[in-house]
Amino acid sequence: MRGAIAVLVLGLASRAAASSDGSDLLELPPIIVFAPTPLHGIGLDVDKMPNTTRVMSARDLSRSGEASLTGALEAQVGGVNLTNTFGNTDQPDLRYRGFTASPVEGTPQGLAVYQDGVRLNEAFGDTMNWDLVPDFAIQSLNLTSMNPVFGFNALGGAASLEMKNGFNYHGAEAEASGGSFHTAAGSAQYGRSRGAWGGYLGMGGSSDSGWREREPSRLQKLYGDFGYDDGAGRAAHLSATFASDHLAGTGPSPVQLLALDRAAGATYPDYVENLAAMIAARGTLSVGDDDSLQGGVYYRHFEQKVENGNPTSATACGAFYCSGTDLLTDPSGTPVPSSAGGLFPAELDVGRTNTNSVGGTLQGAWQDMFSGRDNRLTAGASLDCGFTGFESGTLFGSFDDTRVANAYQPVTSSGTIHDVSAVSKNSYAGAYFTDTFDLRPGLSLTASGRYNAAVLHLDDRLGGDLGGVHHYYRFNPAGGAAWKLAPWATAYADYAENNRVPTAAELSCADPRQSCSLASFFVADPDLHQVVARTYETGLRGAFQAGGGTRGQWNANVFRTDDTNDILQVSAPALDRGYFVNAGKTRRQGVEASVSLDARRWRVALDYSLVDATFQSPLTLSSPNNPAADANGLIQVSPGDRLPGVPRHRVKLGLDGSLTRAWTAGLAINAQSGQVLQGDESNQTAPLAGFWTLGLHTEYALTKSLSVFGRVDNALNRRYDVYGTFTNQSGVPYPAIPGGVTDPRTVTPAPPFAAFLGLRAKI
Repeated sequence: MRGAIAVLVLGLASRAAASSDGSDLLELPPIIVFAPTPLHGIGLDVDKMPNTTRVMSARDLSRSGEASLTGALEAQVGGVNLTNTFGNTDQPDLRYRGFTASPVEGTPQGLAVYQDGVRLNEAFGDTMNWDLVPDFAIQSLNLTSMNPVFGFNALGGAASLEMKNGFNYHGAEAEASGGSFHTAAGSAQYGRSRGAWGGYLGMGGSSDSGWREREPSRLQKLYGDFGYDDGAGRAAHLSATFASDHLAGTGPSPVQLLALDRAAGATYPDYVENLAAMIAARGTLSVGDDDSLQGGVYYRHFEQKVENGNPTSATACGAFYCSGTDLLTDPSGTPVPSSAGGLFPAELDVGRTNTNSVGGTLQGAWQDMFSGRDNRLTAGASLDCGFTGFESGTLFGSFDDTRVANAYQPVTSSGTIHDVSAVSKNSYAGAYFTDTFDLRPGLSLTASGRYNAAVLHLDDRLGGDLGGVHHYYRFNPAGGAAWKLAPWATAYADYAENNRVPTAAELSCADPRQSCSLASFFVADPDLHQVVARTYETGLRGAFQAGGGTRGQWNANVFRTDDTNDILQVSAPALDRGYFVNAGKTRRQGVEASVSLDARRWRVALDYSLVDATFQSPLTLSSPNNPAADANGLIQVSPGDRLPGVPRHRVKLGLDGSLTRAWTAGLAINAQSGQVLQGDESNQTAPLAGFWTLGLHTEYALTKSLSVFGRVDNALNRRYDVYGTFTNQSGVPYPAIPGGVTDPRTVTPAPPFAAFLGLRAKI
């Protein structure tokens, strides 16, 4: 199967039953074809997949207005919720079944993301920068639960993006929109094919002032694809992706401050600048009627600059400042005088990352008859190599009355403050296979496996303790079955294993005696164990097409994933410092249920998920700012305590309808229960409250090629929080709070009511 990850194969619907007078009672819906590997290979009827899968089209991604990958996943997939560590809505932390794909360095990553077969998790830290994905250029999305074929990090699942090209997208389209928070956004795209040649080009960008103080954002994105497809099994594509942005994020703020002003931030500045450029080539060659070879190579460049104004861990010691037990000095060796910190000493933590990655995948796909039964086998190998230079440093200064850190001066490494200049080299290699065999009509068996090998090499340019080589190896098996019980119902069951290895950031900050700042992870590199996840899953799903053109889909499943040696980031006694530890066993288990109905003039979808994410091992963790911690800053975690950041219940309702031939409108309701604060792994503090929100969207066709659209977020202007943790704010000026901040809880508030209006033109 060449090309699309998910193709609606029209014309295959057939009458499954008829009444005595010949009227339709039930018809089969179009078959949804799913690609079981990042390089698409032989497509499979989704009913033959033994695990949970979700296919979303470009229309699904833009259902509420502009295309949004993370927004569509949050609104339409029950097991997905967004949190926000950084504080900017363009850089969310996405969680699926309690596993995270986050842009924040040091967040334990548990989801793999691919773009046309290229791994998007950054080579350094396995982070996922959602802000760099050209949403407007996505043709379709596959979201699948754990499958070892997708390699490292797919502990909870994997998302595979198929991008637009000149063969699957035709015409021209441009849109512009604006609205709340001085938002201005626009995009344009064009695709065309002539004979065996095709091309696509899309570009987009946005800017806004942000709804919180000092939170402006600017984003620019470009995607292009030039391809050849002769329709006889020979195809080749060359694509290029470019994205850059400047994002300010105010992050979590003290609850006492937010009670006075929901837009206030804790400290400033706090921003990240990202730049990514990638070129990729992929091709398909038919070697028989149903056999083919696929391959792809890529080069990716990524740069990131981070600046965070923070309270300092340095303290006054007589006439000078000390870091730990050492005098704090400037680069010339002169001690920093106490006067340099003013009333509220501060530091600016600066980090710079420069990564170059190369890699490739080669696979073969065979479709044959074995003992008279259909058999589809895909086997391949991949190699991803990343070379990263990382530098971080600290400037010493003071906070003014608006909590802006300024009057900086460089300081040298001392005590708890460390300058870093390091090189990280990582190589991820894998060999995989997946085979689906039709044991009998309607009953398919699938066996999969992947051998993963990882080598991480750290070099310290400053001659410090950072340095070493780490090796990790593992074979991950999977097996399952799918049984079509009736034209409208399929039962499936699956067992799968997968692993992720510690990142360079985690390995270099795994010593509690030498903790790291949020912008400077590198100190020393004691070993951490790799994480191994084992998932059991079973469920029922189905699709049907009834009279009047109404089509329906439904799914109900239960799952359990047990992790061994899960990695956690915990707080250190030093201010705004942390380190990483293996956390024994954790479990994520639950139930998912969904149903959708599509008719000619309306659509309704309902999703529910229960995710019970808990610790399974007793632990003693450092959380010095947690009010429930003991005199040594420690908390005791018991089996059954909930993991932070994972709401137990989520309900999502979407309704769209055509009010007239030209006017469509819809609503989306998102409700979720509370979540445990980060740093409260012992569950002794009240969690964040649950919430529900209402979103509205509409579009009116002025002509066949011109339409106006609008969107309202948080239509009822509800106040709720999406992330929470603890921080010591004693060193930060809060003139509006007599006596300063005394409550260590800090949270990230959700945006208030917002409205946007846009114009879309199609040719």
